[in-house]
Amino acid sequence: MKLKKSFCIISIFIFLIFISFMLFYNNKEDVVNNDLEPKKSNPNAFAIMLETEAGSGSYEPSSSSLWPGDGYIFNETLSRCENGGELTWHEDTRTVSLKASGSDKCYLYFDIQSPDVTVATNNSNNYMPVKPATLSCSGATAEYNQKYQRIEISQINKYTNCNLTYQAPSSKTYLNDYIVELVGSTQGNGQVVDEPSTTIADFTNSTSLAQSGYSGTTMYSSTSSSSTSGTTNTNSYTFNDGNWTSVSSNMTTSTYYHIKFKPSSNGYYQVCYSLSSGSFRNYLYIYKNSVQQGSAIQASTTDSRESCIGIGYADTSTDIRIVLYAYEASTGPISTLSFNVKKATSTKSSDIGIRYEGKNPNNYIWYNNELWRIIGVFDSSTHGQSGKNLVKIIRVNPIGSMSWNDLNINDWSESSLMNLLNGAYLNAQDGTNSEYCKTDGISLSNCDYTNVGIKSAYRNMIANVKWYLGGHSGANITAEDFYIREREINVYKNNSTEWNGEIGLMYVSDYGYSVLANSCARTTNLDSYNSLVCGGASWLQGIASIGEYTITQDLSASSYVFRIPNDAQVRSLSANTGFIVRPVLYLDSSVYVIDGNGTMADPYIIGV
Repeated sequence: MKLKKSFCIISIFIFLIFISFMLFYNNKEDVVNNDLEPKKSNPNAFAIMLETEAGSGSYEPSSSSLWPGDGYIFNETLSRCENGGELTWHEDTRTVSLKASGSDKCYLYFDIQSPDVTVATNNSNNYMPVKPATLSCSGATAEYNQKYQRIEISQINKYTNCNLTYQAPSSKTYLNDYIVELVGSTQGNGQVVDEPSTTIADFTNSTSLAQSGYSGTTMYSSTSSSSTSGTTNTNSYTFNDGNWTSVSSNMTTSTYYHIKFKPSSNGYYQVCYSLSSGSFRNYLYIYKNSVQQGSAIQASTTDSRESCIGIGYADTSTDIRIVLYAYEASTGPISTLSFNVKKATSTKSSDIGIRYEGKNPNNYIWYNNELWRIIGVFDSSTHGQSGKNLVKIIRVNPIGSMSWNDLNINDWSESSLMNLLNGAYLNAQDGTNSEYCKTDGISLSNCDYTNVGIKSAYRNMIANVKWYLGGHSGANITAEDFYIREREINVYKNNSTEWNGEIGLMYVSDYGYSVLANSCARTTNLDSYNSLVCGGASWLQGIASIGEYTITQDLSASSYVFRIPNDAQVRSLSANTGFIVRPVLYLDSSVYVIDGNGTMADPYIIGV
């Protein structure tokens, strides 16, 4: 019995040893060393997968039996074994441990590791960096990109230290002075031109002329507004100390009634009128020496406010003619339809500005981390900042299509677009749900300017200036005439004559002067710019078939504003219609040039 018991104990002991051996064998841990010649217990059990390009997520098997060198990092997520083996990476020893219950085939994935870069900056301007004085990087080739204000590094090792030092220039070339120095030079396919000054008349305190202010007064009717004579008609108007008032009972439907006179003294004049009763479609025409200066259509039978159309300089031999078209004289009284003439109290010389003109001048500027273009340099007669020359710029790409004023009134100082540009756009905010994000009376789906609006670092570059809001009725006048009327008190029905703010639109006159005079004569009216030599040679030509808005109002009706369509002919339409919008602003006089030559590829880089 003792022998049998001893045999059983020995058998159990041998069995436990066998089980322990099997457990050890089935959970063994192979270690693959990182010694360039890895000692693999099973050379065919491992496949090394290397990323083909940083961040690509694409891998190819390594053609080498060596571990990848510096610049690669073990990807624990992707690395795996076919039969459930567990892989563990040891960074300190650069080894991989495999814990498996038997043979297995494993895939070891390695990503390209982005190098570590340390950049120390010195003397940086918290508002806007100036051009770096020095840049050095250890173990790499580096270049500073002024346009995007970034360091571009190539041929970099795993670890690179860079030192970037900014230094304010000892002397600055201000952008306005720089452009002034370019006057007369060719810039790309264009030139920088100093346009001659013109005369602006001041009608601020003017009053209607007394009867002694006129001579040679005649009254007649005809079948055409452009006729210089017709049937004598002295019963259609009453005349009292410079004011003419129509007498409806003596008017015939679809007839033109003329009053022609000469001023008694030389000076600058404007014709003011009110159309407040009768047919909605009564018309008024103004002529100077048989050349139409403007026209207006009656828009209300109750609005008796006054509108004015400038006619420029007139002497004692100048014929001035006021024509009323009685569209439906028989439908009701029009006895309150009246008009008069005012003479300017004083005049001043106004510099039209130094402008970029031609098809494609080198006037590109990098502003708000995007491309804008320079319209020109202007003195206080344009923007109101005394003693300063300011650079005016326009965004290359539009920010969308929207209404000029959703209320369909051509007063910029109260328009929905003015509020949108100087609110959400200026402050890089989302204005989608504001009352100003509309076109044709319908709310737009997107007025979010958090990305495309003016970034905080650039807002201090903008000058708050005076924008003159005058206009004209129709586009049948020259660029100079538009420039004058934009700055005189020529507005519809007591609209604001000026507005102080930061973001606006281009003037009609800006477009008119964007063509070289030797290509398109300055005597050309802007409603005739739809030709290759005029609008076709302008860098400001309309960029979309639906048209681009200007800030200039059309005095023909309360809702009309001017736009520049793709065919380049200046036209006007209702302010609540959706058209392309490109913001315009004046840069502060402290802005200076850092780099660039004004081309699209190398625009002017600016600082302040």
